[in-house]
Amino acid sequence: MIASTKQVFHFSRVWGSRHGGSVYSEKLIAELARRGWSVCVLAERFEKSFGSGVQLKHFFRNHPFAWLGKLAEIVRLSKLITRPVQALVIVQGDLPRLSYLLWQVLVPVIFLRQDAILTCPGGNRLLPRARVVCDQRLGLGCLHTHRNEGCLRAESWIHRVGRLAYRVRDAFLLRGFRNFVANSHYILRVHRNSASVLYPPRITSPVRPARAPRDLQRLVFCGRLEEVKGAADAIAILKLLPPKYHLDVLGDGVERTRLRDQVKRDGLEDRVRFHGWVDASTRDSWLSSAGVVLIPSLWDEAFGMAGLEAFAMGTPVVAYDVGGISECCKQGAGVLVPCGNARQAARAVLHLTQDEDAWGAWSAAAKRVAEEQFPPSRFGQELDAILDRLFP
Repeated sequence: MIASTKQVFHFSRVWGSRHGGSVYSEKLIAELARRGWSVCVLAERFEKSFGSGVQLKHFFRNHPFAWLGKLAEIVRLSKLITRPVQALVIVQGDLPRLSYLLWQVLVPVIFLRQDAILTCPGGNRLLPRARVVCDQRLGLGCLHTHRNEGCLRAESWIHRVGRLAYRVRDAFLLRGFRNFVANSHYILRVHRNSASVLYPPRITSPVRPARAPRDLQRLVFCGRLEEVKGAADAIAILKLLPPKYHLDVLGDGVERTRLRDQVKRDGLEDRVRFHGWVDASTRDSWLSSAGVVLIPSLWDEAFGMAGLEAFAMGTPVVAYDVGGISECCKQGAGVLVPCGNARQAARAVLHLTQDEDAWGAWSAAAKRVAEEQFPPSRFGQELDAILDRLFP
């Protein structure tokens, strides 16, 4: 690999997936390239090709027999990141590692966090029985919370203790990062870390979406079909609404078969359509013709990019009030309801859509939030502020 004057080394276990974090990564890399940085992506698995990508076979593995190969790769990577005149390491979508902390002696390292998994032995900070986001600090109190809530009910007692030990280790390592960056203020608060916020970017389609008539009775769910994303709750919300309402599901995932069974069981085949993954232009077309976008997340969502994309299309949101969703779903742009309360969410949908004039006010507020508080330029400006601090 040819050394560059300015080079970024981006570490991520998986590159190019459909996860929102990967979209964030690609936008980040594109912004850095526009600023004259050469980019090298280092990952364990590439789901999308990258010209200057390097596959790491051992670095991300924790198996005891992988340590020899891991050590060799660490030595090779240490030489690699010190070759450019100006180098920057960005860690995104990986655990905190001692290697990253030691590399801070050689080059600036940004540890970018987009969720609160590292602060919760259960993995999502949602209390399964109380159906609220846990505010328990990481520690032995987590085991007491589990006793009441069953957060780790699928794990044996030794794995429960192990989960807690790993999270304590992660918290200790996180304190050592000089440049901790999060994608919302909520994630900073959960990690109790004073650092920078780099909000997710507005992903605007280069192709103008096809104009479709606005249908206030059309609801849209946009996201991965996984339990924590709440597609099942979106279907439950639809079931509580009059028959004239229907739901379009954009996305795919492991829950698709179960969700289809739920639709059939509830007799909603004529009211729910699954579209799978769609491109940005098609997504924007669906968002711009809907009355409401549903974001019934069942975990502490860091921010919720689907909400921001809906606002840009002038479509208000009904969302569960979890995690950092409230940081964009505000000022009349949407309605927040308690997590898991499908009945209250259905009432919010009716409140938004039964009066066209009132809906118009919500739509205008949604556009205002997108254009004034989260314009496309915001991501680049926040990135520049971080780079100016690292390279004055």
